[in-house]
Amino acid sequence: MTALNIAITSRPSASKISFFQRLFSFETLRKERFELSKLSDAQLKDIGITPDQAQKEAARPAWDLPENWSQRR
Repeated sequence: MTALNIAITSRPSASKISFFQRLFSFETLRKERFELSKLSDAQLKDIGITPDQAQKEAARPAWDLPENWSQRR
């Protein structure tokens, strides 16, 4: 098993995530959305999203998690 496989398979289920882990996830997501809002149009084009998509994502609150984050593996 590679390190990536171990990381994916050892990911805790949503019910086992502690309050502090969840809080850290919210803070990390908030920072990432803030950084996304600062990218130039050329940088956004490089990652394959439009300025409108970036603005909508950056405006979401930290507790509004992406759908794929809540899927259990």
